[in-house]
Amino acid sequence: MNIPDKVNWILQRLAEAGFEGYVVGGCVRDSLLGLQPHDYDITTNATPEDMHRIFDHYSDTGLKHGTVTVIIGHEGFEVTTYRTETLYSDHRHPDEVRFSGNIRDDLSRRDFTINAMAYNHNGLLDLFGGRSDLDEGIIRAVGDPQQRFEEDALRILRAIRFASRFNYEIEEKTRQAIFDHKGDLRYVSQERIQREMSEILCSSYIERYLLDYAEVFEVFIPELSEIMDFPQNHKYHIYDLWHHTVKVVGACPAKPAVRWAALLHDIGKPRVRTVGENGRDRYIGHGEESALMAQKILERLRMDKKTATAAVKLIRYHDGLPSPSRLLNRLGDDALDLIALKKADALAQNTLYSKPEQYDRLEAEVRKLIEQRAAVQITDLEINGNDLIALGYQGRQIGEKLNEIMERVLEGYPNQREKLLELAKRG
Repeated sequence: MNIPDKVNWILQRLAEAGFEGYVVGGCVRDSLLGLQPHDYDITTNATPEDMHRIFDHYSDTGLKHGTVTVIIGHEGFEVTTYRTETLYSDHRHPDEVRFSGNIRDDLSRRDFTINAMAYNHNGLLDLFGGRSDLDEGIIRAVGDPQQRFEEDALRILRAIRFASRFNYEIEEKTRQAIFDHKGDLRYVSQERIQREMSEILCSSYIERYLLDYAEVFEVFIPELSEIMDFPQNHKYHIYDLWHHTVKVVGACPAKPAVRWAALLHDIGKPRVRTVGENGRDRYIGHGEESALMAQKILERLRMDKKTATAAVKLIRYHDGLPSPSRLLNRLGDDALDLIALKKADALAQNTLYSKPEQYDRLEAEVRKLIEQRAAVQITDLEINGNDLIALGYQGRQIGEKLNEIMERVLEGYPNQREKLLELAKRG
């Protein structure tokens, strides 16, 4: 395992002062998998007071939890004293943190065996079989899984996230504890749930885990229960609504806004369902209904405004096929994401009728318009509000006329200044 020089220097300084020091957790796991860690967590039996004596440059960023940030150059590295934790009364945070001089105490409080390994110049310290679980592709709780999830319910989603990221199996007792404690997710903040769920949705193996852990996701998105086992009695569909949704998610690009849009794109179908004269289901207006429901769901989950707005827009316009220019007019930078969503939607239907290949042609046409910098927004027009004022337009007339002209350009009218002025003069 390769450790950066600055991290090695911290471990060496601790050792020279007579203390232990290890890198722990995800950085060890990722290194063993051949992945580049994003950061390095360091743990030691030195107390914060000891670290103040050992290191010249530091910041007390988390003394309550025994964390000192050692500063090397312009870079900071968190170093935390070994610790044990008491009861988790709120199913999320320990009531009390106690320092320990024993690395086993520190590793035994961690969530999963693959995250409970430590490493220093003496080699790998693996007290709970994390290396073998990593090699065999298993997510296993450290110690008693019932206790691990009762302590912190967010670990439920973390287990699914790790499994879906690496396509691992969740060990049976750990899996059972997930279902036993899924209701404890109510103790976790909506924002934290959303962040974990966003990562789960963007994983490479999402379809499998959406199906296997649907009961868990229903806890914080209860609207999903409406599309479970919901038949789609229509020639365009060969799957029930939930299995269709799962396949759409898996076929979309791994971008949060797109994957959330895929998950919720048909959430409103059961609420607008009617039966036509031919006995087939109809879902008139389901795009708008799904968009309204998705807006409420994403607000409840404290999704950031930019991502939520993009997802809702994709949902609102997913049921229809406008021209390339109108697509760019409505969606702007999100137009290509909508095409990707629509293609994924078609792939998850009866492809005898849905013809997903048409979206490849649509994408090529949209990209061509982008390259040509075609006029698709009012700001792209060769005239503006000042030109209309010079022609005698006032107040609301200016915006209304610009919108009218924009519509004509989208229909193919030349975006040429003289021609647009002539069009405006006609009133």
